Amino acid sequence: MVELGDDSMCFLCGSDNPFSPGLEFEYDEETGQAYAEFTPEEHFAGYKNVMHGGIVTGLLDEAMAKAISNQGWQAVTAEIKVRFLEPVKLDRPVVVRGIIQERRRRVIEASARLESRMGQELARGKARFLMVGNNKKEQSKQRSVSNEAD
Repeated sequence: MVELGDDSMCFLCGSDNPFSPGLEFEYDEETGQAYAEFTPEEHFAGYKNVMHGGIVTGLLDEAMAKAISNQGWQAVTAEIKVRFLEPVKLDRPVVVRGIIQERRRRVIEASARLESRMGQELARGKARFLMVGNNKKEQSKQRSVSNEAD
């Protein structure tokens, strides 16, 4: 199994990565959403005044991954599908939100949306993640079961 670790070099949220916009995700316990605000600057352009579609995809992927990691699970993206609804303008704040839809054994399905600050949906994504490495909640469940057996 692969062990995933935070090396602070994530392209989108790494504090030690000089190219990272330094996204800071928050987690809403009530809804299960991971979310962050981001204002795309000129160096994230695909076309003049429009954010690159690969960056949009990365934002959606990162929000879903954060929702998963908040559960104490380690997982990697196995498949992602993105629907671009509107051009994402540069220098205008956007909010990205990710949430887990379902988990079946080692496969987690999640979704995300990128929206304007006013709530207009700009892009949405769905992805399947594959659990890898040490998963904290699984370990604590196993420990409590083995402790009960003692």
